[in-house]
Amino acid sequence: MYEVVEKLTDQHEQKLAKPWSIFDAPEPFIEKMLTAIVGIEIAVSNIEGKWKLSQNQSAENQDGVVRGLAKLDDAMSKAVSDMVKKV
Repeated sequence: MYEVVEKLTDQHEQKLAKPWSIFDAPEPFIEKMLTAIVGIEIAVSNIEGKWKLSQNQSAENQDGVVRGLAKLDDAMSKAVSDMVKKV
């Protein structure tokens, strides 16, 4: 499970100005957190999409989402940021 968490963390953090790595945290902390993660493998037969754009969050939190997406500076983040602004 360690390798999966490491790979996912690297994938999602790589766009950030200061990417975080699981190696930045103390080993005992990571080991403790890994005990709360259960890995499963499933066969997907159908996918149904749903938009979740922080519409249930306060205006302050929505602004934070927009600011965070703006820092990523890519087309997908800009598109999502624009959608969050509209809700």
